[in-house]
Amino acid sequence: MELKNTISFMLANTTSLLQPVDQGTISAFKSYYLRSTFEKLISALYDDLSGKSKEGKLNALWKVITVLDGIKTIRNAWAELKK
Repeated sequence: MELKNTISFMLANTTSLLQPVDQGTISAFKSYYLRSTFEKLISALYDDLSGKSKEGKLNALWKVITVLDGIKTIRNAWAELKK
């Protein structure tokens, strides 16, 4: 078995230079994730869920969202971030 790990050492005091880059990445990821989530919610409001009110439709949607749905949303948001 051949391992292909590389280790990179950072110079001292580079954290303060890199953190703003991390903040931008995290902020962009959160915005893509929220946009995707709200798109699902808005589409659920306009879909027919047996004549329920808008509040009832949202409650029904929150009850059927699974961990797998969350993982897929995260995957899609990360893919959008890499574009």
